Amino acid sequence: MSRHILPWFAALAVCGHAAGGHASDFWDEVRTPGLTAHTALMREVTAAVRREEGHHALQLLAGDAPRFAQDPQVLVVRAIAVALTGDASRALGLLREALSTDPRALDDPSWGSRAALVAAKASEFEFASSVLGRVVGGLPAVPARRELYAMLGDMLLAQGPTRLEEALVAYQEAMRGTTRDDVRSVLGLALALSRNSEAAVSREVASRLVAASRAEVVVNALPVPESEKAARLAIAREALGNVDAAIQDWGRAATDPLWQAHARAEIARLQQGQSTRKRAR
Repeated sequence: MSRHILPWFAALAVCGHAAGGHASDFWDEVRTPGLTAHTALMREVTAAVRREEGHHALQLLAGDAPRFAQDPQVLVVRAIAVALTGDASRALGLLREALSTDPRALDDPSWGSRAALVAAKASEFEFASSVLGRVVGGLPAVPARRELYAMLGDMLLAQGPTRLEEALVAYQEAMRGTTRDDVRSVLGLALALSRNSEAAVSREVASRLVAASRAEVVVNALPVPESEKAARLAIAREALGNVDAAIQDWGRAATDPLWQAHARAEIARLQQGQSTRKRAR
């Protein structure tokens, strides 16, 4: 668990001790009137958010004591609830407000990853990567850590060439210590290597893909621009032998000015390879 524990989780943990639990409750309430009711309410709110019930969570929060409204962790949970209702702009505002109050407000992996996803869906990739960068460093080598590193790589790569080296490191971390290849990490790393002028290594990594349909499902679910999805699909198509489709995908990827030169170079490479093969027949 992160060193930054949600206040209501901390209070609940104190209440769980058999010896002295009630005394702690009493003195907590004396020091902060209304804390007991707030803790109970936030437990309900958190459960509602985890069930993806954003409107219900906001209704519950409306009954909370006003004195707790600006607590940074309350702001975080409210932001995620607001995002679930479809208001990404307001959610981002609440997340930034929480961070301005407490820079560690999103250090808890469960909330930080959800906040990063909210930012990514709003195309706020720099914000998303800054949150994820703080979250992943303190996690042990578990599947969740690998998934977050892959997401971090996606967020960095979407920001253009200036974040390419960082993206490479993130994808390499995502694939470290596992014998099972993750399609998201494979495609991300292969794309980053290709953009880093490491074509041979890129193709070696991409060769681990075995099914086009699986790649499409994974890519289409990513919270990245359509041009970034197209670039990953181009990598997958070529690896699986569909060069014509790869050229079309690189054409869609070339709509992103940040990576346009690379996409056009890939189109030229593939077309030249097709011409060479035709002449050899």
